[in-house]
Amino acid sequence: MRAHPIAYLAAILAALIAAVPCRAEAGLKLPRETVTLVAPPFVHAHEQVAKSGPKIIEFKLTAEEKPIVIDEAGTTIPGLTYNGSIPGPLMVVHEGDYVEVTLVNPSTNTMTHTIDFHAATGALGGPR
Repeated sequence: MRAHPIAYLAAILAALIAAVPCRAEAGLKLPRETVTLVAPPFVHAHEQVAKSGPKIIEFKLTAEEKPIVIDEAGTTIPGLTYNGSIPGPLMVVHEGDYVEVTLVNPSTNTMTHTIDFHAATGALGGPR
């Protein structure tokens, strides 16, 4: 049995929609906030309780390969850091905020690195 031509058209349309990246601010009139991250165990300045309402929060992470000292004798191993630390910096946001992360791969790295946002939803971050 052959599928109806409309079924083919619907499948093609769904694939095209899924392939187009979305931008959080496309239809939103939210304020933007650029946050400068700090190395753990510290955390960037933030509201403990969200009083200012939802916003678009911008973070910048640099995936940097560098030697990591692992003992008192100064032994090092190659490590992948985010903004120079392992673990990477903490990012605090509140329910209703949109998060925009720019990942930088310096030319000094031996390979391109990615980041995985577990349980993230939305454009290119997980299921929509």
